[in-house]
Amino acid sequence: MDAAIAFFVSEPGKSYVAAAEGFPGPYWRSLLSRPALDDPGFAKARRLVEAAGAADRCRSALAAEAAQGKTPVDEPALADAVARHYRESLDERARNAALAFFESGPGRLHVSAVRAQAQEGPALFRLWLTDWVAQTAGAKLAAAGGRGHVDKRRGYSIEPPPGWTPRERGGKTTFRDPGDASGLGPALTVRSEPRGGFRGFLEGAQRRLESSRTDFILRFKEDVQVDGRNAVLLTFLFKEKVAGVKEGFKALHLMVDDGKRAWTLTCEARAGDFEGCREACLKALNSFKVLEPKQEN
Repeated sequence: MDAAIAFFVSEPGKSYVAAAEGFPGPYWRSLLSRPALDDPGFAKARRLVEAAGAADRCRSALAAEAAQGKTPVDEPALADAVARHYRESLDERARNAALAFFESGPGRLHVSAVRAQAQEGPALFRLWLTDWVAQTAGAKLAAAGGRGHVDKRRGYSIEPPPGWTPRERGGKTTFRDPGDASGLGPALTVRSEPRGGFRGFLEGAQRRLESSRTDFILRFKEDVQVDGRNAVLLTFLFKEKVAGVKEGFKALHLMVDDGKRAWTLTCEARAGDFEGCREACLKALNSFKVLEPKQEN
């Protein structure tokens, strides 16, 4: 199931689903009547049809349409028609990725499940594939805390809240919901700097927070472990002007010691929105990992 979900939520997988839903289309008779092609692209598409069981899935719908049009459809002609459709509607990358999946062990098991329902026709296939797989994939991604982000240049990885995308500016990376046009929605920032002594860094970092944030109020401060490293987690309140009016904000601020550098991760949101993203932010902070070997203090 995991392998099927990984394929169907990928860009090649989405292209394959769109092509599968588009056949049989209004032009299926012209596909049936065309001569067989003798080129590698068509041969690969024909292999994909056989591996994906596409002819099984489309047979009942095509048979009904053929009966109405009084056009007989035999098995080789049906498979060739679907292959022509995949050759024309999928690019090389999508065909290669789809073929690799459907010829794998998980892919063959997936096809067996689809074939068991093929008697019901393509409509059930679309329901099972696009709805069930998409919902299951979404649930798994949400449970995992979002898609992983790896920054090899800066030397860290993190799983931001689901759907949040990164933007690099200066020495920091900020993750936000791409649908936030205002730029004032919940955000997660990651930055690092040479630490010197970690205790001195912590004291200086807290002083900077207190001086740079309006109406700063420290609510909680606790020692934690992240990625097996010493860290301190602050929860604080502050105010910020929005359209000339002060609004309350709340933040989680994690400071992690990796021996050479100190990492600061801040997840903040308007006070009224904070509880809605708090758990996702905590999961993201706890997923933080340094990509280089740990250094001894």
